[in-house]
Amino acid sequence: VMCAQALGAARGLVIGHGERLVRAKELGAEIVDDARVESTVKVVRELTGGRGADLTVDAAARGASPRQAVEMTRKGGRVVLTGVPLEPVELPLQRMVLEEMDIYGVRANRGTCEEVIPLIANGRINARALVTHIFPLAEFHKAYETFTKRIDGALKVLVQPNPEPGTRRAGDRLPAA
Repeated sequence: VMCAQALGAARGLVIGHGERLVRAKELGAEIVDDARVESTVKVVRELTGGRGADLTVDAAARGASPRQAVEMTRKGGRVVLTGVPLEPVELPLQRMVLEEMDIYGVRANRGTCEEVIPLIANGRINARALVTHIFPLAEFHKAYETFTKRIDGALKVLVQPNPEPGTRRAGDRLPAA
């Protein structure tokens, strides 16, 4: 959402639940708590005046989320799939073709970084706001576990090879001693 807004999106919706959703709201997203609504597709359609989203990004790739991403996207819209599904996924191909949607499978690559780094450098994206935990290299195993298990609301976990005194910011959540 931060990238989309930095590039001119009028609004950014995030669908999810729990602490990550709270963090998304703090970072400027409008939120839809999927645990509290019957149909996220219906909510997105309502929030967009029945039209659907111009661009939908599915980073979860869990259960019905890829199909729902297509269903909540407007005719002629774009669907970006960044998550890697663990199981086969059924997509509404007829709708995708008839409504002329663009579907992209995307993974991080050098070209992406070349576009994002200037947005971070000029302050249009506050990447530091995404870092929730900082670990020294000697505690890499704890950092990895914190990230993969989403311990203490982990979003982005930074591992510093040789942290200098004073490089941690106020508010950083550090591992328990």
